[in-house]
Amino acid sequence: GNKLDLSPTSSRDNVTSDGDGGGGTASTQPAMPAGDADAEAAKVTYAKGEPVQWWDKGRPGANEGDPPSPPQWRDATVRQVSYDDELVPYYTISIPSLGDEERSTVPKRLRKKPAEGEGEAAAGGGTAGTVEVDWAWKKERGNRAFSDGNYDLAIACYTEALDFLTAKRDERAPTGEERSAIATLYSNRALIYSKQAESRSVEDVELELQGMAVGLEEGSDLEALWKKCAADCAESLKLEPFSSK
Repeated sequence: GNKLDLSPTSSRDNVTSDGDGGGGTASTQPAMPAGDADAEAAKVTYAKGEPVQWWDKGRPGANEGDPPSPPQWRDATVRQVSYDDELVPYYTISIPSLGDEERSTVPKRLRKKPAEGEGEAAAGGGTAGTVEVDWAWKKERGNRAFSDGNYDLAIACYTEALDFLTAKRDERAPTGEERSAIATLYSNRALIYSKQAESRSVEDVELELQGMAVGLEEGSDLEALWKKCAADCAESLKLEPFSSK
C-alpha cells in the first residue's frame, strides 16, 4: 500500500549546546586552523563511541599564577548523539586530558582522530565520519520533509542517503541493515514520485475542463514522474521482493 516508512533509525538522546552554534560575544581566542570551521566540516556526522579530536579554544590557568592553556586539538570520545529541530547533530563528548570532562559540541569543532603515526595531515580537517550515521541522518531529514509536505527536499534527502549507501556497493556487498535501508529509501522515494504524479494528473484534469489539451504525452513531466516511480519500485522489490512497503 501507499505507506511511507517513517521508522526511526536509531535512538536520540537530548543534549544541550555549549554555545558552539553561534550567539553570545565574539571570542578573542585564536580561531581553529584554516579549513576546520568551513561549511563542509559542519556537515560531518560521528557515531556514538567514535574516537575524535575536539578543538579546545584555550582556557585560563587552573590556579592563580598558572599559565593559560593554549588552543589545541584534544582527544575525545563521542558519548551521545542528538539532533535539533532541523536534525542538525550535536554531540556529547568526554575528554580524557581534562579528567574525562563531558561537553556538548557541534561538528565544526570535531575531526576524526588520526591513526597512530599518521600525524596532523591524516586528520583532514574534520572531513571524516561514518557512512551509517550519514545515511540515517539523511533518511530522517527526508521523513521530516515528507511529513511537512516538502516533497522536493524529501527526494533530495533520500537520494543523498542512497548515494551514501551505494557508494561502495562495487567494493563489498551491503549488510542486511544496509540492504533493508536501501529498499526502504527506494520505496519512500517512489511513493513521493507517485504523489507528485497524482497531483499533476489532477491539475491536468482541471486544465482539460477549461478546454486545454493536456495528458500523458511522451516525454512529458507526468510520464517522467511515473517512470521514476516504477524504476524505484523495481529497485526496492529486487532487494525485498516480499515487502509490503
